[in-house]
Amino acid sequence: NNQSAAEAVNKIFAQFVIGGDQQDTTMLSAVLHPTYRLAINQFMGEGVILIDRAGYLGMIAGKKIGGEPRAMNIHSTEVVGNFALIRAELRNSTLKFESLFTFVRDTDGRWWLSGDTPFVTPL
Repeated sequence: NNQSAAEAVNKIFAQFVIGGDQQDTTMLSAVLHPTYRLAINQFMGEGVILIDRAGYLGMIAGKKIGGEPRAMNIHSTEVVGNFALIRAELRNSTLKFESLFTFVRDTDGRWWLSGDTPFVTPL
């Protein structure tokens, strides 16, 4: 049912946030779909930047991003069949991330984070 699916998606989302905050590539690898794509809007004033899964994990491993705890506020979670969408706001001490997160459920029933589209603004 959609409620249990939403709970599963919210759990994957929480793992993603914690993994980024702790720069834990193992935790992130366990929730990022192989075709994961990050589309950052206004990151350091550069417009839209697209980063694939390997690039994202490399930036985390290289300590270029992540590493600071973020407050997480989920505005909504919607599930439609094998797709889900979370609208959320994340904040650390210097940045606010207004984001849409997309999820897919595979044939084994497992949910994966497939996309992250944050609009980043300084605080």
